[in-house]
Amino acid sequence: MFSGQGPQWWAMGRELLAQESVFQAVIEECDTLIQKYGQWSLLKEFSLPESESCFHETKIAQPALFALQVG
Repeated sequence: MFSGQGPQWWAMGRELLAQESVFQAVIEECDTLIQKYGQWSLLKEFSLPESESCFHETKIAQPALFALQVG
């Protein structure tokens, strides 16, 4: 079901987040948990410009990929 450490890129999932309410709800729920336990915001990462994105860091990429796949 989950691909593990697959390719990730800046701005992945942004269109779904903006256009799909079910996807957005799941990402918001994941963001709440990530903020509580990981001390960073998935939603903030989605909104950052590419020069500030941390999707290249495993500690950010792994939970982000999980959230995208669940969404």
